[in-house]
Formats: sequence, structure tokens, C-alpha cells
Amino acid sequence: MLDVDVKQYRETEYDIDSIFLERWSPRSFSTEEVEEDVLECF
Repeated sequence: MLDVDVKQYRETEYDIDSIFLERWSPRSFSTEEVEEDVLECF
């Protein structure tokens, strides 16, 4: 897993809890397609 400091890339307009600002997932930037049956789970 990559160790990325996402805070340096994100800014907020409102005072929010840091857990939302620091949240990051390597899968969110994956180029792989998500299968339809997996999407239906959401």
C-alpha cells in the first residue's frame, strides 16, 4: 500500500472532521473496471 499524505492535495471550504479529509483509497484511482455484479452490491 502506498503511503500518501492526501492532506497536501485537499482543501476544504468548511470545517470538517479530519477523518474525511484524510480518507484515501488506492482503489479509488484504479484503472481497472469494476464488474457489474460488484457494483450492484452498492
